Amino acid sequence: MRAFVGSIPCDIVDENLELYDTLTREKVTCRSKAKLVGPMNATVYVTGRGASEVTKTGMYVDSQDRLYQFHTYAGMRNVSPLRGSSQGGTLFTIDGAGFDPYKEQTKVLVGGAQCAIQDITDEQIRCLTPTQGKASAGSGEHRLLVELYQGEYFESNFLEETSWAALSPSHAGYKAFVPQDAELKFPIEVTRDTVGTLKGYLHPPHDGTYSLSVQVGERMLVMLAANGDSDSEVCFAVRGNMQGSMSVQYLVRDKEGNEEEETVLLERSFPANRWTHHCEDLMEAMVSSERSIYKTGDTLLVKSVSLPKPAGVTDDVYVDEVAFLTTPTSVTQMYPPALKQKGILIEDVAVKKVTENGYSLEFQTTNCKTGMPLLGLLQVEGPPASFDTQVTVTRSSQTATGPLAGTWDLGIQGQVVKDIPAGVDPKVLEGILESALGTDLTVQYCCKNYHYYIEWEEDPGRKELVEIHTDNLMFDGTLKTKIIRDSAGVLWHSPLETDFVTTHRDSPHVTVQVNGYFGACFGACAFTYDDATTPMLTGVSGTVVEPSWHSACSRLARHCSPPPSSTWCPVTVVALSITEGSTGGQYPLTVTGTGFPDSDGWEAGSAIMTLGGKKCVVISGGPTKVTCTVPAGVSIKCVCVYLPSCIYLVMLYGKRVMLVLSHLRIF
Repeated sequence: MRAFVGSIPCDIVDENLELYDTLTREKVTCRSKAKLVGPMNATVYVTGRGASEVTKTGMYVDSQDRLYQFHTYAGMRNVSPLRGSSQGGTLFTIDGAGFDPYKEQTKVLVGGAQCAIQDITDEQIRCLTPTQGKASAGSGEHRLLVELYQGEYFESNFLEETSWAALSPSHAGYKAFVPQDAELKFPIEVTRDTVGTLKGYLHPPHDGTYSLSVQVGERMLVMLAANGDSDSEVCFAVRGNMQGSMSVQYLVRDKEGNEEEETVLLERSFPANRWTHHCEDLMEAMVSSERSIYKTGDTLLVKSVSLPKPAGVTDDVYVDEVAFLTTPTSVTQMYPPALKQKGILIEDVAVKKVTENGYSLEFQTTNCKTGMPLLGLLQVEGPPASFDTQVTVTRSSQTATGPLAGTWDLGIQGQVVKDIPAGVDPKVLEGILESALGTDLTVQYCCKNYHYYIEWEEDPGRKELVEIHTDNLMFDGTLKTKIIRDSAGVLWHSPLETDFVTTHRDSPHVTVQVNGYFGACFGACAFTYDDATTPMLTGVSGTVVEPSWHSACSRLARHCSPPPSSTWCPVTVVALSITEGSTGGQYPLTVTGTGFPDSDGWEAGSAIMTLGGKKCVVISGGPTKVTCTVPAGVSIKCVCVYLPSCIYLVMLYGKRVMLVLSHLRIF
């Protein structure tokens, strides 16, 4: 037997040829050698049987819409130092794994602002911090931040912001952590009444409408709305001659992660042909069902709610005012509008003044019902008139346009369905399209404006907009067509993959992003901007080669970003190996003097050189001499030698050395 993750072998045995875990018919455990960050698939080859097959239930979709079975992310073990100048330019090191040096595939952020990477390997990054003004609190590392307040409980005012605003990390029972589980399903251990929050940012692959749900505890159903409120009840208004039942479709997941869908049928009594309001406790409906498969500790998610259906094929059922609510709600039955009692649903009313004291009212219905009664005046309010007031209500006679006739063509999924009759029955159109596309569809119809709604029952996903060709339609009025995409399909993530979210942080944090995926943090990753460590340039002294350029000293010094230091840097610069050179760079520059770090310091990278803000790669270095390769594009620049505690400058103007500094004091 052999196992692979991606195209890289995955070891089933360790260096002692011992299995990493017990081998069964259902499971094999291996250690991956792959260093790629991102989605991968797994394959197992069994002698005499061949390669493994991937089932749909074994595939996942990540935050970049890529399918995978196994996903890897970069990780940060250590960040040092964790404090630096508010003006930026602090050189810090990140130790970890999964960093990608190839073509800027790795990004480092401090408080959301980009950090200038100086060098990078698979396991280490060195970069210069941005200024404090660019960094901010906000998104942190991959996964969610869990905050618990043990000893607190406020059920009655759970949704009031004032209840949560009173809680802070100084609370005696405060506990915060970022779960490192492979999926967003993790234990929360508490020994007393506790409230808590999940804080993070969602990083979806597309713009659109997203719904989130969270299940906590052994018997709690939470459906999160966009504003963060939780919903566990559905309330609705309904009228018509309907069946005495409704249903709720659930997804039940046990403690081992096995999932099963169940539809619970709820027998309910609804009065015929009059409006009534009804509220249903979604959690209680599942738990109390005689056929329920729900067990204590299972995760319970609501997928759909089906309201009562018509009792017969000729009956109509009208549904209005559907709402998902957080807490049980009592509904007071108000006297419904007269037209609604007759099954006439008004969408719009247009009022026009036709005479000095006369008005015209035009009603537009949503369900094409006729038989609207003549309006009457019930009461006249206002000052008494000096003459008899007479109010007359009449029904205007209006000539309707002729019916739509002829045929139309529909372009759909790369095909053109021709000669569809005007006003075609939705069931007939459904059969025509299913025959043409070879897939199941649902076609619904609205009598107003010949509105057809097409939904794919199979082959889900985003579809291209259809095209309508109306050259063969006949109508004696103005013919307009409109096509809209109501939704682009629904993808159910259960549970949500961890790369969709990052933690919320109240202070700037260091984050790493490799191949577009945020990395994890396994140590301290908060970065503090500290004015106490910010260097202050108070003066510059040196030997002037050409006095006319002495005034340029303080102006050009800003090209060197000072490190966090407050010490003297005694340096004697004896000479430069060249005083002229091509702006194309790529030739050696040697600075000779005293006070430089020893060779170990240069080799370890604790001291670096820059030329005009560009790194001058050190070839060799010692306490009296350092040589680096000049980068391209040097004009008005300065040479900067950085140490952990001080900085040395050599000013350049154009291609000629104009000013040499012997020492620089910074605080």
